[in-house]
Amino acid sequence: MTLQINSDLSIEYVSPITYRLLVKNGDYLESDTGEERYPIVDGQPSFIAESHPDEADESSAPIKKLSSRRRFVIAILRRFGFEETKAEKLTRLLGRAIIKADRYLKNPDYIFLSKNRPASYFSPMHWHRHSFMKKALKDIPKNATVIDVGAGTKPYRQLINSRTPYYCAQDLHASAQNKVGVEQEAVDFVSSAEHMPIPSGSFDYAICTELLEHVTSPTGVMKEISRILKPGGKVIVTVPMIIGEHQQPWHFQNLTRYGLAQLSHESGLSLDTISPRGGYGSVMAALIRFMPGNLLRGQRIFVRVPLSLFVYLISPLTSILFPLLFIQFDLLDKDKAYTLGYHCVYSRPVNEDER
Repeated sequence: MTLQINSDLSIEYVSPITYRLLVKNGDYLESDTGEERYPIVDGQPSFIAESHPDEADESSAPIKKLSSRRRFVIAILRRFGFEETKAEKLTRLLGRAIIKADRYLKNPDYIFLSKNRPASYFSPMHWHRHSFMKKALKDIPKNATVIDVGAGTKPYRQLINSRTPYYCAQDLHASAQNKVGVEQEAVDFVSSAEHMPIPSGSFDYAICTELLEHVTSPTGVMKEISRILKPGGKVIVTVPMIIGEHQQPWHFQNLTRYGLAQLSHESGLSLDTISPRGGYGSVMAALIRFMPGNLLRGQRIFVRVPLSLFVYLISPLTSILFPLLFIQFDLLDKDKAYTLGYHCVYSRPVNEDER
């Protein structure tokens, strides 16, 4: 039995543990033996455990904290003679301005990037990756089946859909906002990347962008991707190298070019190409852009306030001018041992003798 998932591709679901075929029985998917059972919530099969109630309370803590501060500001404004409605409106405007300013300080890409503008020359990390992905995705054959493993915000869905309508997305979460606060759309397969509920040999292409640093077993993920690829199928992989911790605590490692090559031996895939994400100049440009936010992180308020004013004054230099200058040093860096990351294309051999 096949189920119609969010994409235009009908595909069977299998157990992510035993890979036995699952059939729909009411609001559940069940194995033929009845030993495995997975709920269908809002039309979406779920292959992961439900979140613990304490997680919801923990995630709402910042909102509660913001609400208490908002009440305090409203009370102060009322003492200065503002009407309650005006005090609430001013507090909302002030809150939005603070949030936007904080986002900019933590990540300058906030003002340069958007859904319609996924890359900017001012942002070396995104610029190199998006340029590579645009070129790599042009090779996808028309009407090929593609799965986005660890899809997140689905940044390459439009590019893929310009080649083929058969795009599927997998991620650990299906909701509009996952545990680390990254906004994302609904996905087709809610499961871990190491155990996907997909029959073997289902897809022509897979993409796996900025995921392997967030899993405890990159080899396990690559083996699973190899399993669901058709013989001759390809997987496009991007990983960061020189980058700070992010999406904590789900950041476990950064892979070198040698680690990525080793993955091909351990997963049964062939490494077709590997290229660095810029060189020393791009690294310098990226680090200077994120310097202001890192200087402010963890500072006490009497240090943070004057330091914030200084950071805003120098932000045109750190966000625009210095990155434009530093990135030019890439032209002199031939080795590129210092790089922001790597871009790879792997393929599943048609037969084992090709490896």
